[in-house]
Amino acid sequence: EVRSMGQTAREALADVRQAISGYQQQSLDESIEHVRLSLRAADIDAAIEVEAVDLPSRTQAMLALVLREAVTNIIRHSAARSCRIALTDEPKSVSLSIRDDGGGRIRMDGNGVQGMRARIESLGGRLDIGRDGPASLQAQIPKEAA
Repeated sequence: EVRSMGQTAREALADVRQAISGYQQQSLDESIEHVRLSLRAADIDAAIEVEAVDLPSRTQAMLALVLREAVTNIIRHSAARSCRIALTDEPKSVSLSIRDDGGGRIRMDGNGVQGMRARIESLGGRLDIGRDGPASLQAQIPKEAA
């Protein structure tokens, strides 16, 4: 019985790892659609503007993780009624900006923000928090990295 329980636990762990891996490898377009549906389900109006930008899969994956983390925080903590997300193709960089109208403030010392910052900086970019208001985030990645 103990061996059987151990085998069941290993299989369950493998299933969870596979699910997480697939989630982390979601394309940016898939993540945008996912957050659109998540915001709608949370009764938060979403204005999402995405410019066509050809990005390598690694850059897409990093931006997708940042997007999902930020929107998860908006849904859980902000009490927002609306959210604006924009992906912009700028002359020297690609920019992802996220802003909501909730009463909250983004915690600079939180694990989520630190993880987002590490992901963006690993591509030579930068993450600005609060530049466009207390509940705003902007990630910029240089085109050489993208």
